[in-house]
Amino acid sequence: MCGLDIDLTWLSDTINSMHYYPSSFGLVLTQEGQLAVGPSADRADQNDVKQIMNLVNNRSKRETSGGIEIAEFVGSKNQSEGTVYFTSLKEYPHWQVVLVNYDNEVFEPIKRMRFRNMILILSGLLVLFFIINRFARNEKRLRQAGIKQTRIDSELHIASAIQQTMLPKTFPPFPERNDIDIYGSLVPAKEVGGDLFDFYIRDEKLFFCIGDVSGKGVPASLFMAVTRSVFRTVSAHESMPERIMTTINKTMYDMNKTFMFVTLFVGVLDLPTGRLYYCNAGHDAPLLVGAGVGELPCDPNIPVGVRPKWVYTLQEAQIFTGTTIFLFTDGLTEAMDVDSKQFKMERVMNTAREALANHQLEPKQLIDGMTEAVHQFVGEAEQSDDLTMMAIQYIKQQSDVKLLKRIMLTNDLKEVPKLNEFVTEMCETVGMNHDDAVKVKVAIEEAVVNVMKYAYPDGTTGDVTIEAASNDERLKFTIVDGGKVFDPTVMPEVDTTLSAKERRIGGLGIHIMRQYMDSMNYERIDNLNVLTLSKNINN
Repeated sequence: MCGLDIDLTWLSDTINSMHYYPSSFGLVLTQEGQLAVGPSADRADQNDVKQIMNLVNNRSKRETSGGIEIAEFVGSKNQSEGTVYFTSLKEYPHWQVVLVNYDNEVFEPIKRMRFRNMILILSGLLVLFFIINRFARNEKRLRQAGIKQTRIDSELHIASAIQQTMLPKTFPPFPERNDIDIYGSLVPAKEVGGDLFDFYIRDEKLFFCIGDVSGKGVPASLFMAVTRSVFRTVSAHESMPERIMTTINKTMYDMNKTFMFVTLFVGVLDLPTGRLYYCNAGHDAPLLVGAGVGELPCDPNIPVGVRPKWVYTLQEAQIFTGTTIFLFTDGLTEAMDVDSKQFKMERVMNTAREALANHQLEPKQLIDGMTEAVHQFVGEAEQSDDLTMMAIQYIKQQSDVKLLKRIMLTNDLKEVPKLNEFVTEMCETVGMNHDDAVKVKVAIEEAVVNVMKYAYPDGTTGDVTIEAASNDERLKFTIVDGGKVFDPTVMPEVDTTLSAKERRIGGLGIHIMRQYMDSMNYERIDNLNVLTLSKNINN
């Protein structure tokens, strides 16, 4: 037998140079389990080497996987767990090759991958949570916006209903009268609009207006509502359109912080005479449709709410029986078709001429014809502006006058007995019942005595003419004087619920005239005060 001494350092270096992980190392054991090749001391802890040799030699702790045996151990340093893989060479000398790995290094990539995956999953969850949260918030906002929009729609619907209630909607408005016919329509471009029209009768005068507020929507509708309310309030105590317009202008200017304005036309039609007094503030001139078709001349006053000290002018015109006053806003002339072409004033005039030729001058007929003409022109185009129209036809029928008599008195209270005799005679002539005759006598005496006391300066003599006229329906007294201007119809109502001490002096006589007579009308004609008091004969 012979032996060979070989240095196996190179084999140790070779085995331990091919490690997969930083702390892994290899061993070679003899068939008997002795260490043939091991790692250097700086490569592996020698206690771990001994522990691994014991594991390899102790078969009871081995596991087998595909011819490779496996054992687990706990390292001496930091109690790091590790795994031992070893197998025996099939050829002689049947040495055992051992590979040692520490679990923390083996599973570190997996841990890093797991960590990265966890980060990705958490990031994904955060993104998903963010998306879900944003979706939920957006859905909540949409739901709240939907609720808010529903509430806004509901409020706009209510506002539209309120706005419509502020407009005349019963036509014909005065079925008991045979001297006037009116029809009007307002079609807003949005839920609520800025156009307005209004009319009413006070003291035998028709007060009416039509206007167009700058802008659209809710702000314009609020401005419209205020304008209409101010018109009603002012005209209740004022009969001249330019003074009504002046007061409206000052009021709207004082409350106008948004620089809005209103083009406005105010008219007062005296029903007994057909005399029209009017004032225009930058609005489209109305048409007069009767003997022909033409525009009512209008002075170039500025719109309401722009300049508080603007002096508005008064204009007059005689409206003859059968004539229709056609008023409108620029939503008519500026109505556009799909090509943005406007309806314009020429088409308005042509439509009015066609109505005149076809004898369709009743207010509803005229407005229906104008509406149809606009709809045919506009076609499928969306309405761009509020469209408002109002037509007033003066159709006063002159009744046969069966009694016409007058008396002239001076401004001397001693003339009152003559007045009473005259009034009593007229009431008896028409067959008026006693109670009504007494009321007429008291009312006319109040009116004439008021003229005698206050119309002329002290110490001067003036005349008072009282004319009585009647037909089958009413007895009318017209009182004319050349004294200072005084319109009793604009005086405020007297509060009769107050005691004599609490009540303001004056106004009671006018209150009696209003209560005892069926109508009271005042006109200033040719520098004369003309007061007309009427009483129905067959009440």
